[in-house]
Amino acid sequence: MTINKSQGYTIHNVAVEISPESSPWESGQVIVALSRTRRARDTIIVGQDINWVKNKLWNVLFTPTQWSRLEERILGLIILNKDGPVPQLLLTDYHHDYPFRIRDILISTESVGFVYIIISKSDPNFTYIGQTLNISQRLDSRNRGHGAIDTACIERRPYALAGLISSVGLDGSVRMAVEQKWRILSEQSFSRNDSPYAIVRLGETASQFHNHYLFDSGDMHQCVFAVLHRK
Repeated sequence: MTINKSQGYTIHNVAVEISPESSPWESGQVIVALSRTRRARDTIIVGQDINWVKNKLWNVLFTPTQWSRLEERILGLIILNKDGPVPQLLLTDYHHDYPFRIRDILISTESVGFVYIIISKSDPNFTYIGQTLNISQRLDSRNRGHGAIDTACIERRPYALAGLISSVGLDGSVRMAVEQKWRILSEQSFSRNDSPYAIVRLGETASQFHNHYLFDSGDMHQCVFAVLHRK
């Protein structure tokens, strides 16, 4: 029986010939050949030179394939190697080069306090600025139609998280102050017929305004602004 034909079978005792005349040539064959029995001692390797057999199995297992090369290329693109150059993919400014792409990013589930702006997926001109303790729960609530009357309208749902302001220990009073500043700036921007994205970017101005106030007061818990969605 060949190795390929034995795939899927459980065999009580197996003898595998590994010699210059007969040996596996890809890693999958080695794995199949050595995993047909329930116990390792029931698998016997037949060969003339034990060192030759070891080297042969080692080389076959670690010979790259088209799939392993593809995996290595993908990993090379997404992992920053501290001992090597930064992959070109990581040097790309996606907001500049791909301005209409939604960013793939995990939304925090921590209850640390956030000021946020959401944008309607069906009406990109509609934005809503709010504040919450847990942004993940709040976004889910907004998409279910709960909360503010402005966001409950089913025609505007679902919503995407467009921008986010957060900091360590952003309590309710601070969140409301930052939210109010962002709302005032957005109303001024709306009167100028600015784009929704311009309103989203005003979150950075609101957070900087708050950070200047904190710096003057000696508080180091400064806000951080992030753009999560660009239409």
